Amino acid sequence: MQTQFYDTASQPLMRRGEFWLDEVCARHLGVYGKTYVNSNPLFYGRMDLTSDPAFSVTRLTCSAGTGHRRPEDVRRWTHDSAVIYIQRGRGAVWRQRGRELVLRSGDVMVANPDEPYDVATDGDFDLISFFVPRSLLTGHFYPSDPDRPRLLSREQPGSDLASRFGTDLAGRIGELSAPEAQAMVDAMARLVAVAAGAAAPAHGAAVRRARLDQARAYIERNMGDPALTPASCAKALGVSVRALHMAFEPTGESFSQVLQQYRLERCYVLLRSPTAGGRAVSDIAFACGFGSLAGFYRAFSRSYGASPTDIRAEAA
Repeated sequence: MQTQFYDTASQPLMRRGEFWLDEVCARHLGVYGKTYVNSNPLFYGRMDLTSDPAFSVTRLTCSAGTGHRRPEDVRRWTHDSAVIYIQRGRGAVWRQRGRELVLRSGDVMVANPDEPYDVATDGDFDLISFFVPRSLLTGHFYPSDPDRPRLLSREQPGSDLASRFGTDLAGRIGELSAPEAQAMVDAMARLVAVAAGAAAPAHGAAVRRARLDQARAYIERNMGDPALTPASCAKALGVSVRALHMAFEPTGESFSQVLQQYRLERCYVLLRSPTAGGRAVSDIAFACGFGSLAGFYRAFSRSYGASPTDIRAEAA
């Protein structure tokens, strides 16, 4: 599994649009792109492309324009996959097979990238694309032809979860091992199948796993907030507090236990870091979200069998 990065900031000002259209659109996406600012230094574009034999994922943002997958583009290069497209910008219009789908921010769409299509955005491009085998969707009882473009509105049950999970996954997929990434992409395909109306006993577990993965990622990002609670996490993830607790239930750990462990692990790393040697122990504890110094010392000593000052001295 490898990740490639493309950024117009690496190019001379007046060549940024040309670089984007040739190197990114034509060469790596197989589309004929048009921008409204081809030779304007204000043009910008960034894309991360993570690829594996089983899938590929792109995160793309760029200045406003249009994309066209023409018959000659399809003949030159095929994806041989279905695409799960997550709209992150203000909106977009996708035209394929005589249909016009209007996407809003947070919507999910499934389509065939090896048939001609046109896409235009309301404002700048901001999107995520998962290219996966069609069999991955049909194997999870996706209830329609994956080659037929289908819009899953963010307001549909399950679609918002798929959108949020896919967005989180695309942002950190390059940090995962290949087996972990493949398992997460499989979970993403399951969630999309559920949002499209699939009904299978195994999907309930997949939904809970996706919520658990999202919750853990949210906790890790926000552990420094002393006001972080199950209620605030559930609200941020768009689920009920009960659904959040149910996601943790199979692990044998509660939300509060996971939160405390993340905070303790972060404190441990900082206490042993040479760059944080000048910071007071109390400063580190409060920065990691602990609201009580006495509570921090008790939890730390119980977890590591030594006090924070002992760990710092040992590292020194």
